[in-house]
Amino acid sequence: MGAILTALAAALLTAANYFPKLYFLSWIGFLPFLYYIYIMRKDELNYKVIFFNGWQLGFWILAFTANFLYHSIKLYTG
Repeated sequence: MGAILTALAAALLTAANYFPKLYFLSWIGFLPFLYYIYIMRKDELNYKVIFFNGWQLGFWILAFTANFLYHSIKLYTG
């Protein structure tokens, strides 16, 4: 469930790159990730797990954004 919520948060945060009219999703993009952190059990919640989940969110944001950046560079350079 955590991987799904993390990928959903990254998709919401990067949706405006592909569809500019969906810019408002960036304002609510962190909510699935914060909900995932909120529903974790107390024995699972430590700094190592939080760091890994934040790193995973950053990876998905980079993965979703890299395609957009690659397309822009390929389109506008000679």
